[in-house]
Amino acid sequence: MNAFHAHDILNLLIESDTPYTLATLKTEVADKFGADATFYTCKLKDLSIEQLLQFFVEKNKVTINDDIVTANIANMCHH
Repeated sequence: MNAFHAHDILNLLIESDTPYTLATLKTEVADKFGADATFYTCKLKDLSIEQLLQFFVEKNKVTINDDIVTANIANMCHH
């Protein structure tokens, strides 16, 4: 199983020229990182993409409006 840092997903959102919907983001994540990829933060590990997105929303690092997923750059940590 492949584990990736949560910032990889935030960077994916920030660097994209086209906004992601939940469905297109999940497809892109599966294509780029693998269908069985998990994610970790400084304090959490083994998160699915769904769990990671929930964490991001709770921490206001990501907003989801009308099914569009947007990174909140102001709330990103930079380490």
